Amino acid sequence: MSESVLKRAEYLLDQAKITKDGLSKRYVILARKLAMRTRTRLPPELNRRFCGKCSAYLKPGENLSVRLHGGKLVYYCKECGSHRRMPLHNKSH
Repeated sequence: MSESVLKRAEYLLDQAKITKDGLSKRYVILARKLAMRTRTRLPPELNRRFCGKCSAYLKPGENLSVRLHGGKLVYYCKECGSHRRMPLHNKSH
């Protein structure tokens, strides 16, 4: 069940990526609602594609600013001003 949910959520996020108008936010909201309704956790590679606060699809250079700060990767959403910090892990250990 969750595999088909993840495929559907990935499809919706891919549609949000290629959409040029304000419809991309709607696709993100649909993908998030689908995951919440089925209690399926989205993997990090899908979860990092949108802002958790305003549900905007994040496109670097357009509405996303990516910075390194204190050993963390920081995503700044230019639409709502929120930020998301993710640690940079050294996977060699």
